[in-house]
Amino acid sequence: GPSETPYEGGVFQLAFSVPEQYPLLPPQVRFLTKIFHPNVHFK
Repeated sequence: GPSETPYEGGVFQLAFSVPEQYPLLPPQVRFLTKIFHPNVHFK
């Protein structure tokens, strides 16, 4: 991530899924790694 942010130096795992109907349906992507967000508390 950008310097001087909570994401600096971060390594993130993502999952990509491309449907058989592509390009009629878009690919999907989601984070497998929990990422920091100041308004979300993971408990």
